[in-house]
Amino acid sequence: MAEQETLEQHAGSLERKGGKGFGAEIPAAGRGREPVAVDRPVGGHDRDERAAVAGEPGGADRDTRQAVFSGGKLLQAGAKTVPEGGYWSQPRLHGDGFVIVGDAGSFLNAPRLKGIHTAIESGKLAAEAIHRALQSGSSDAQALSGYGDLYRSSWVHRELWSVRNVRQAFGAGFFPGVFRAGWMLLAGGKVFADRLPVRPDHSHLERLDGRPASGPEPPLPSQDGLTIDKLTAVFHAGAIHEENQPSHLVVADTDLCRTRCAVEYGNPCQHFCPARVYEMVDDPSGGPGAKKLHINHSNCVHCKTCDIMDPYEIITWKVPSDAGGPKYLGL
Repeated sequence: MAEQETLEQHAGSLERKGGKGFGAEIPAAGRGREPVAVDRPVGGHDRDERAAVAGEPGGADRDTRQAVFSGGKLLQAGAKTVPEGGYWSQPRLHGDGFVIVGDAGSFLNAPRLKGIHTAIESGKLAAEAIHRALQSGSSDAQALSGYGDLYRSSWVHRELWSVRNVRQAFGAGFFPGVFRAGWMLLAGGKVFADRLPVRPDHSHLERLDGRPASGPEPPLPSQDGLTIDKLTAVFHAGAIHEENQPSHLVVADTDLCRTRCAVEYGNPCQHFCPARVYEMVDDPSGGPGAKKLHINHSNCVHCKTCDIMDPYEIITWKVPSDAGGPKYLGL
């Protein structure tokens, strides 16, 4: 279906680019190969991907990258969602016995795609607030509220406030977003209103039910030096989990996956996951044509896409009991 291809293309934006030879088969019982395009930069989940699908593959830009990467060798692979929601998506940064810093606190400067400097500074501010709280003999939310005060008086707050609406500006597409974001930067982050609404990423998925019948699916990208199949990416990410432990990916209602989700969204978890963790497989106990969800939790590269993009918000990512996961040694 066209929407599934759209999500397949989007999954590629989460993976690392690389060179020739990505099509090598990684043996795995019961699992096949699924090529994924990786020739586009990371982008937001709220973009209209249909135009991109219609134009892929091809174009001078692709040819240029083909020339650059031709003859290269895949060394490492990885995937990670970018927390680019910005200022208006920040959670409460403190509570009883905890503070939130770095990416978890949405400290990324989305226009610059840089967050290390703000993460370091948030850690310093948090450390100062914790020190003051411990000196007062308490670690409750009231004692740690100084973290918020320190943040609001810091250069980090000023930097994020000035770009507070830039991410939302791209909701209507790239070129309108460039114009709106440029105007916002000149106007100190404000265009028509101080706060533009932030929608959950999964709310941008297009429902399949009610859509007109689509034509044939676009072909999957060829193994042309700019593509990588998902299981090869898992192997080169060094993803290792204890197979016999309980899955750290908890789906609250698997019946919903084979019923509503199959009809309304075409089980998008199979496509936006860059590690082929989720598969809809035949269910012999359910009769002819019945499907059920199978979770390959040991493939997980901890990108958190499923926790964010699940349209029903029934997937919860938890820390694996064996502390397993990808081994990003060269990235």
